[in-house]
This record gives sequence, structure tokens and C-alpha cells, in this order.
Amino acid sequence: MTELLKETLNERADALTPRAPDLEAILDQGRRGVRRRRALTGGLLGTALVAAAVVLPGQVDGWWSPSDEAHVAASEQSALSWAQGSVIHAGGRTIDVGHDVYAYVETGSGYVFADKAGKLYASLPDGATPIGQIDDDTGTRDLVTDGDSTAWLDVTDGRWTFAVHSEGSELLRVPVQLPAQVVQGGDELSNAQWQLRNRTRPMALDEETLYAADQRGLLAIDRTDGTVRVLSTDPGLTIFDVQDGHFLVRSDDAEGATQGTYATTDLASLGEALAVDGGDLSPDGRYVMSENSKADSDDFTLVALADGTSFAPQEKADYDFFTGYRWLDDGRYLAFGLQRSGRSWAAQAMTCSVERRSCDQPIALPGSEAGDGGDFDFGIGFQLPIGEHIG
Repeated sequence: MTELLKETLNERADALTPRAPDLEAILDQGRRGVRRRRALTGGLLGTALVAAAVVLPGQVDGWWSPSDEAHVAASEQSALSWAQGSVIHAGGRTIDVGHDVYAYVETGSGYVFADKAGKLYASLPDGATPIGQIDDDTGTRDLVTDGDSTAWLDVTDGRWTFAVHSEGSELLRVPVQLPAQVVQGGDELSNAQWQLRNRTRPMALDEETLYAADQRGLLAIDRTDGTVRVLSTDPGLTIFDVQDGHFLVRSDDAEGATQGTYATTDLASLGEALAVDGGDLSPDGRYVMSENSKADSDDFTLVALADGTSFAPQEKADYDFFTGYRWLDDGRYLAFGLQRSGRSWAAQAMTCSVERRSCDQPIALPGSEAGDGGDFDFGIGFQLPIGEHIG
């Protein structure tokens, strides 16, 4: 849950008169039916020499096979999944991964998840196998997946690398280029150095390429051999998604103010701004959806790239907060909504259709209750496979 979203929900909660929860009414209304806003700014220190890649032996020999009893196939995953504590719920099944899930993603073969301490695991039928350590304190997305492979900023033993894990492949690690003091952090860092530190992360996976950023700029990393190409040294550009060589990027000015989000094949020529702030491209590149519109935060927006036509679902109006969070295919996506009832929030996840502009098959998620201190203390009881922590 983004801080901005949390503040918005708290403000709405304070403005409402407490009343008894009517969960059945909430479910009825739902039946009629993260990505977090990233405020990354510039501050790159310049272009440096391309580092050599380090390819380590695979730490996971095999993931779930189709014959495994606990296997959750891609078709079943479309029935929605969520995690609560150490248990992942998927397609009517429950899988205890042995560690509380702080953030996770799904792949066609299983799950990659992190615990609260930032230790990263691959979930296997016989248990969870450690594969790395993620950085939890930068406020950026922890895990990036394309549905097959998973990438993260690995900080094992203080050595920062861009890491990519794929089923049946070696674990790829590519050294990050940052000054030692930026890696270490601390109060002595300037604002520009903190911006650089926060910007340094994997941003997208597309076919055989990992897109990331460090002090060199925006990078394209070949996942087969770790070769690095610098795509742009513009410190104001952030990549949100890449589909078949088509980029979804945001451009910020020198002060960090957002100039717009753009879909382009040429990072030097952005074209006209879209109606969204950040977001995710559909697999065929026809649509883009985002938690935020160009003008307003926490205003779910889904538009066609060709002409800007809105395809936001009618169910959006049924919730105090609503957003799509994962594309299932070219025309379907997963979404979740939060709705206030008295001093609690009810949550539902659902499958939505772009063309029908509607959602169905809502599934109730663990809700939240107000704290005992009088003020509304929002706490959420589930995680979704978005690669970052909700809460």
C-alpha cells in the first residue's frame, strides 16, 4: 500500500461517521462488479564503464512440474491468488511456504517471495529455497516478473547486483555501478545521491532483456550473457514497462516534477503524454492501465494507446479504492477494491474485461479493522502478487 493511498483512506475514514459493518452489503455491491506511485527523480552521476557480468551456478535446480500435487498452473492462477501469513491461496488451494510472505510474484512454475527481513525464496514442493536478498528500504518495487523469470536488486553481503532467476537456468548476477557511499546510504548523502540510490533497481523484463538503472543511466541487460547497453543517460526517465520493444516511460524535470507518461519505441522521442501516470502495458501493447491518472493519484485509469479511449470498468465506482494490478492476457486483467464499512475495510479481488468494461467473480480478501487508539489505523491482512509489499 502506498503512503499516498494510506493517507487517502485515512482521510476518508476520518470524514465518515462510524457505523456497524454490513459485510453482506459490501459483498453484494462487489458482486455487481500495487503500482504504487513512484516519485523517482533524477540525479544520475554520469556514464561509467560497463561492468562484466557474473553468472553463478543455478541455486534452484527445478521448480514445480505439472505432475506435482501442489502445482498451480498458469490457468489456475488466473482464478486469483493472495498470501496471508505464510500461506498462499490460489485457485481453491492453499500452499504453506514456511515463511511469512512480505511480497511475492507468480510465475508459470510457482512463486518467488520475500520475508519481512528481505530474504528471497523460490517456493518448491519440498519447501522454500533461499535465492537472494532484496533491498526493502528504498521504497521501490522489490520484485519484477514477466510471468516466467523474476528480477530483483540483490544486496547479499552488501554487494549490489541485478539478479535474474528463471526456471532451469543459471542465476544471473550483473554488478551494479554506484559509488560505495551511495550503496552504504546514511545521513551524509545529498538529495541527488539518495535519488540515485532509489532509482537503482530493475525496472522491467521483456523477452531476453532486463531493463534497469544505475549511475550509468537506463540499461538494457542481456539475460543470456549479462552484456550491458546504456539506453539513455537522461536522469529524468523511468521505465515502467516494456512489451516487445515498446517502452512505457515517465519523464520528470530537473526538480522532479512529472512531465508525463509516454509510450514509445524511441527513448529520445517520447511523443504525446498519455492519460496515466506510470502503469502497465497489456501484452499486445494495445492498452495501458495505471493506479493513477495523469491528473489524480489513486484514480484507476485504463486507456487504449491508439486513441485514448477509456476502458475503466463500471465497478470502479463501487469502491473507495480500486486498481488493476496484473494483466492475464491481451484483454483481461486482475483488480482489487477496498470499501469502508464502519470502522473496517472490506477487500475484494476480481477478474475484469477490457472490452466489456466490467469485472466479475469477486473473491473476498482478508479485511482490516481500526486500531484501539481512536484514530483509524489502517492495516491490511493480505498480499497480492505485485512484487511489492501492501500494508
